[in-house]
Amino acid sequence: YETALAINPEAVIEICPCGQTYSFFTLPYMNQSVASDPTSSWQIRLKGKTLRALSGSKVMFYGDHVELSDGGSDFASTVGIGGVIGTKFVWPVGAHMNTESGDVSLTPEREKEWAKWIKIYKDKMLPLGTYRGDLYDIGFDRPEAHAIQKTNTMYYAFYAPDYHGRIELRGLSNQTYRIFDYVNERNVGTVNGPTAQLNVSFERFLLLEAVPE
Repeated sequence: YETALAINPEAVIEICPCGQTYSFFTLPYMNQSVASDPTSSWQIRLKGKTLRALSGSKVMFYGDHVELSDGGSDFASTVGIGGVIGTKFVWPVGAHMNTESGDVSLTPEREKEWAKWIKIYKDKMLPLGTYRGDLYDIGFDRPEAHAIQKTNTMYYAFYAPDYHGRIELRGLSNQTYRIFDYVNERNVGTVNGPTAQLNVSFERFLLLEAVPE
C-alpha cells in the first residue's frame, strides 16, 4: 500500500473479498472499499454505511457494478450515499453474456439512463464530501436515510419501496435552506435549520440537496 502510493499518490488501492465480509485488519491498507458482489441495493447501502463507520467517513466506497443492484440499474443507491459508481456493460449489444448478471449490453435505452446518472454523479461528486453516519440510524429511522456534507451544503438520500409522509432533514445549521430534488431537477421549497421537516411522496428513492440561502 505504501509503495503504491509512493509511486502514485493518486493510486486507487482496493481489496475486494468478493461476496464475503471484510477483515477489519485489511481496511487500513486500502483507500477504496467496495460492496463486494452485493445481491441487492440494500446491501450496497448497508455496506457503505458500515465500511465508513469502520474505516472513516471520508474513505471512498465503490458501490460495485450497477448491474448487481436492484433491477440492474439502481445508481441512486450508490450516488445517494456518496459512493463511487461503476458499470460492467458490454458493447455492441449481445457481445457477451455475463454469468453473474445476465445480459449487460449497453442498449440505447440503457445508454440514455447511464448518461443521466453519470452526469449527476460528476456534477455533485458526493464521494468528496463527508458521510454523516451519525445523523440517521439505518435500523430504526423510516424511511431509510443517509446524509452527505460538502462544505455548507447538505445532501440527503431517502429510500423506501413507496413512501408518503414526513421526512426529517438533520445536521443543518441554524439558517434557511433551499431544498432541491437534483435527480428530477425541481425545487421542493425552503426550510429552516437546525432540523427541518418536509411532507413528501416518492417511490424507491428521493435525493435532495439543501443549499444555504
